[in-house]
Formats: sequence, structure tokens, C-alpha cells
Amino acid sequence: MPQVIESCDQLEDAVTSEDNGHCYRVNSNLLTYAAARDACSAAGGYLVAIGSEAEDDFVHELLEADHWLGASDGRSDGSEGVGDYEWLSGEDWDYSNWEDGQPNAVATNCPGENSGSNCFEHCAYQEESGGWIDRACWHTIASVCEWEPKGKPTPEPEQ
Repeated sequence: MPQVIESCDQLEDAVTSEDNGHCYRVNSNLLTYAAARDACSAAGGYLVAIGSEAEDDFVHELLEADHWLGASDGRSDGSEGVGDYEWLSGEDWDYSNWEDGQPNAVATNCPGENSGSNCFEHCAYQEESGGWIDRACWHTIASVCEWEPKGKPTPEPEQ
């Protein structure tokens, strides 16, 4: 169930963006995309959705290391090609900061029992330089959670 946040002060270690008033919190734990999404949801938020250059810069300043963005093209690991990227939060896709040639859904070796088979990149992350790149969703990196305060419930994440 979404958590109603009246103020970012309600969230331990959260910071507020002066640009949009949203709350953000870094999760330094190295998690897969799904685990990061679920951790944000369990805390009543969602994986960060970036809607402007100002928000992009703000999030990059929070964590200048690779971290998941709340965006994917919804395709499975074994699906070739790039699909249409969407924010898990349901926000409109009005802004992006993809590096040149991204997203590209490059083939990579699958983990575990499918090791050696082709998996493809379908989840977005912000790299340490600030640009966006796609990555296989099973990789483990840090993440940033986001909340909208002012008594509005945060959206339920898509499963």
C-alpha cells in the first residue's frame, strides 16, 4: 500500500528537491532491478522517475555511482531488441538523458542455469557520469527511491 508522505522529514535519510518538492533516498545496497523496485515499494515509494534536466542533475548529485532508474522496456531477459521505455511510477516519458546509442539491448551472458545463453539489457540506470544506459535487469547496483509528499499517495509499482 502506498505511504502518504506529508513531508520528507517523515523519511529517515531522505532529502528534498527544491525543484519539485519530491523526497529522495539513496539505497547503497547492490540489488537487482526487481529487488530495488520492491525495496522502494516496501518503503512506500518507487524507483526514481526523472522528468526534467533539473531532476536528473539532482539525482546524479545524490549518488555519483551507477544506480537503477525506475524505467524499463518491460521485455524479458531473453527478448532481443529495444522496447518502449516507461516509468514504473506511471509518469509521462517527457525527458530522457540516454548516452549516444542507448538504449541498445546488447546481448550478455545469462546468469545461473542459463549461463552462456543470451540475455539482453532492458532496464535503465544512471551511470556515474550522469548519462543513462540500459543494463540487464539481473545486475546488482545501488538505487534511489522517490516519494511525492503533500498527502498524495505514491503510485503502486507495476509488477
